[in-house]
Amino acid sequence: MAKIEIRHDPGLTKDKLLDLFQKKFQGKYEIYPTKSMINRDFVVKKSARSGIFVKLDQKSDKTVVVFNKDCPSVFWRSFPILRMMGGKDVKADVEAFLQTMAES
Repeated sequence: MAKIEIRHDPGLTKDKLLDLFQKKFQGKYEIYPTKSMINRDFVVKKSARSGIFVKLDQKSDKTVVVFNKDCPSVFWRSFPILRMMGGKDVKADVEAFLQTMAES
C-alpha cells in the first residue's frame, strides 16, 4: 500500500477525486467507484487482472491518497500469485498524477 500526501484541500471528496481521475485517464483506464470494498473508494482498471484501488484519507491538516495494486476482478483476486503480478504501469501512472497534485 502506498500513500501520497497531496495539496491539502478540505473540500476534496472521494467523488471529486474520482472525477479528476476519470478526466485524467479517460480512454486509457476504466475508473469506477467500489461499493463493496472496505477502505477503497474507487478502482483504476486496466484489465480484470491489472488495476489500482484508491482511497481518499482526509485529515484535518492534510489530504492523503492511499492506493494499492490488486486485481479488480474478484475471480482473479482468488489466485494469490496473480495479485502480485501486473498493475505496475497503472501504479506508475497513478503515482505520477498524484505527484502533480501534490506539487500544485
